[in-house]
Amino acid sequence: MKLFDKIKNVFKGNKEETVLNYDKGLKKTREEFISELSNLSKKYKFINEDYFEELENILIMADIGVSTVMNFVDLLKKRVKKDYLLCMLVMILLIVKFILIVMVLPLFCS
Repeated sequence: MKLFDKIKNVFKGNKEETVLNYDKGLKKTREEFISELSNLSKKYKFINEDYFEELENILIMADIGVSTVMNFVDLLKKRVKKDYLLCMLVMILLIVKFILIVMVLPLFCS
């Protein structure tokens, strides 16, 4: 009987505490993600293939989705080639715009 009580208590739990735990975890993930992007922009003075490879890894680790990341990076490469974008600030703005569209906008549309 005690086993079922333990299981019941796990599922019952304090919902506010659970939400706070999720918020803590998401905050940590968000901070790590921002830190990784910041380090990427500091590491590379110019945009090259190594930059794109590291960017792919950071975005995939952020759980955006492999196919979404691959499509985004391909579009970004084309944009860089077309407009000769070598400015890191412009690249960061494009990445932030992508993240807002892919990750934040769906939260408001659902």
